[in-house]
Amino acid sequence: MKDENRALFRTDAIRQYTQSRENSVLPRIASPRSFIFLWSLLGLLSLLGVASISALFTKLSVYTDENAVIMPTINKNQQTPAGCAGHS
Repeated sequence: MKDENRALFRTDAIRQYTQSRENSVLPRIASPRSFIFLWSLLGLLSLLGVASISALFTKLSVYTDENAVIMPTINKNQQTPAGCAGHS
């Protein structure tokens, strides 16, 4: 009687052990080196996307040391100031 119980327990233990080993193996879709490269590439593209979107919504002031001429605004109802050509 003890031999039969022991044999059943042993068979059951081996079956559970083999099932647990089969379930813990994950498929290898990519090598670890390429996996790290792809995550790094995704992170870099995400940073570029955030930088691009933030650049659209920020106002950038540009300063220069060049000379400039300020032209008065000409309305259609006003006459052209002396010395300036009229633009339509």
